[in-house]
This record gives sequence, structure tokens and C-alpha cells, in this order.
Amino acid sequence: MIINSLISLGDKIIGDTLTSAEQTYYLAKLNTFLESCDLDRLLVYQIVEESFTLVIGSSSYTIGSGGNFNTARPTKVEDTCFINYLNTLYFVEVLSERNFTGLQTQGLSGMPRNLYYNLAAPLGTITFDYLPDIAYDFHLKSWKQRVSPRLAILFLCRSAISASSNLTSRSKLRRDMSAPRRNLRGWRGNRRPRSAL
Repeated sequence: MIINSLISLGDKIIGDTLTSAEQTYYLAKLNTFLESCDLDRLLVYQIVEESFTLVIGSSSYTIGSGGNFNTARPTKVEDTCFINYLNTLYFVEVLSERNFTGLQTQGLSGMPRNLYYNLAAPLGTITFDYLPDIAYDFHLKSWKQRVSPRLAILFLCRSAISASSNLTSRSKLRRDMSAPRRNLRGWRGNRRPRSAL
């Protein structure tokens, strides 16, 4: 992935490889860049899918280090969570607090179909609309701060490609602006010129 970024920037050509020293150098530069993003509060996230078993009769679960769902506390829960029951996927919709409290399902048992995520500290809380009637296999998809160098490399590649595209479009714009201008006398915005009668 680093080589693709370098090709986009024009430092390498297709077919080139990185030496061990270059790999070490560019990975260190990438990690320094990501650390500076953290310092500037420009956080880089990844979407993580995790599986948890729901407890019969319990609709509320803490999430975070040491919680019922013992994992890093997510910043956001994606609206693509699901329950895998008998090899069939049943989607669980993430609702706002207002919409969730408007449901008339409190105290009822069944397969959860909606959830509300309360992003509290140090533990968040996930509350389901129904009390699970069996131990369902719940798949949570959530945003977590990056931990993998692979994600960092993907981020750098996208940034390099974007920067390269901007430079190309800027140089094209400069060429277009230096071209001789046409006489636009009589034109006002998008209106046609008045014809002489």
C-alpha cells in the first residue's frame, strides 16, 4: 500500500519495490503522521464487527473495558447490526433516544429488533427493545479508534491519491486560465446577449 502511494506521488514507478530500509522509513513516517492526527484531535476510526451472546431476560448491557460486552467502548454504533439466528440474519436498527423511548415494548420478550446506544463514560450502555427469549448471537458493528497499522496505511494511500489528484487538477486549472480569453462582451451571467433589432 505504501508503494501505491509513492507511485501516485511520482516517487516510484509501477513494478518498483521497496527495500527493507525504505519500508521501515515510510512506516515510521506513516505512524508519526497518525500520531500527529491524534494530537490534533483528527482521529482515525475503523468499523469493527464483534459477536456477543445475549442473556435471556436481559435487555440492557454495558459496553467497554470490564463491561457486559468486554471490548473497547465504541464511539458510534453502525446501523448494520444484526442477530444471526438459525443461519438467518435479522437486522437490528439503531434508534435515537427519543424514538427508542417511544416504543411500546418494555417488558415484552422476543427477538430484539431495535437498540439504543448511550455513549456514557467509562462504560456505554446498549439497550434492546425486547427482553431476549433465547441466547441470541448478536453482531455489533461499531466505530473504534484505529489500532492497526494496516488501516493507517490505507488512510495514507487515500490521502496521497487525493493530494496527487488535487495537484493534477490545479495544474490543469492554471493551464486553462492562461489560455487566451474569448470576448464575452454582451454576455451577462447565463443570459444570452441581446440581439440588435
